Amino acid sequence: MDNELDKTWSDRRTKYPFLTANLCNNAVSELFCLDTKHYDPKAGYLLSSFTIRFFRAALQYMFNAEYCKLFELEDNRRTSHVSSLVKLNNYHSKILGKKFGPYFHKNEELLNGVLDSEFYQLQRDLRDTKFAHSDIAEKNNFTIAALTDDEIETAFNHLRVALEIINNCHAIFDRSYFFFVPNKLTTTQNFVKQHTEYQEFFFKEANGKEL
Repeated sequence: MDNELDKTWSDRRTKYPFLTANLCNNAVSELFCLDTKHYDPKAGYLLSSFTIRFFRAALQYMFNAEYCKLFELEDNRRTSHVSSLVKLNNYHSKILGKKFGPYFHKNEELLNGVLDSEFYQLQRDLRDTKFAHSDIAEKNNFTIAALTDDEIETAFNHLRVALEIINNCHAIFDRSYFFFVPNKLTTTQNFVKQHTEYQEFFFKEANGKEL
């Protein structure tokens, strides 16, 4: 019975970081999908449009917010976000005690690898100076540099780490959580390709010239 109760509270606590990690993954996966190198050059007309550029900026805001929640440190005031993996690891250690010890230390190693990275510090700095707290930053300009290929790959690697930490918290219950990193959705790719074909047809028919 105790084990079933443990599973219940563990599932209840884990759903928040899992949903946050999934949202974070979807945001950065969409940014990856919108890279012009994945498409015919003719798609550049659509991909450089205001709508898509605004969509990219919104995705980057979402990625940054969810990423920072996920890897937020736990402070003594207990104000850290409910989706924090640090908080999740500490909570399991507090409830499960010594039997969680090996998983707790493994998760600490994984978390330190992320928290010591340049990418993590960059995202925290962006959060504090541009995305969330631009009103208190010394410099307040709203130019947003796109994530590079290397940064996107780092983001994917950190999300794989997040999944590993979540699953370490549940290994003691012999259960696991999963999503594809990057995700396998093709909605955006299909939209870009189909819309580019439509635009090419429209330009030929209406203007008598190539896109």
